Amino acid sequence: MNTQNIARAHALMVEANGILERELNAVPVPPIITPPVIAPPSAAVIYGRDNYTDDADPRSANTRQHLVSDGKVLAVHLQVHALPDRPYRATAVRLIDENNAGGNHVARVAQVGSAEMVGLFLGYGGGLTFDSYIRHTPRQEIVIDAAFDPPNLGPLAIALIDQYSSGRIISDVVASLGLPGRHHVCYEITFERR
Repeated sequence: MNTQNIARAHALMVEANGILERELNAVPVPPIITPPVIAPPSAAVIYGRDNYTDDADPRSANTRQHLVSDGKVLAVHLQVHALPDRPYRATAVRLIDENNAGGNHVARVAQVGSAEMVGLFLGYGGGLTFDSYIRHTPRQEIVIDAAFDPPNLGPLAIALIDQYSSGRIISDVVASLGLPGRHHVCYEITFERR
């Protein structure tokens, strides 16, 4: 893509955001940013803990802070435990806000080049110790039904798990998921092999 096309695409995004802001009565709409291809961290980090971020953060703008407008959830603060010693990494984490979730409350997990099982972990408290987990097949929608009150952490986490062992996590962990204030939202998470 040449410089002229990039400038045109940027101008269109700015114009689209302006239209959205006017439509939502001047409520700021976080821009949807496609992250550049950046080398993943070489050490374990937790994106979102104490607002930590860097260029390799897979979280979209609407998963970096809690935002409610006119009683609707538009953004939620998630955490991603980047675990570089695991074979899969989270490359994109996105919230489908309450205005666009259509009353649904699920997580959709895309696995690029993988057919590993997905684990929904219960009892997230900020670390990687959980109360239990529920095994899901690849591409299965995962019902998110645990509520929490922001700014508290959401009680759920999602990661890829080894299909031959008992819940062994083989990817980064996307955490603090749930239904903020019992509002229905959806999550989209993409994992790729490192």
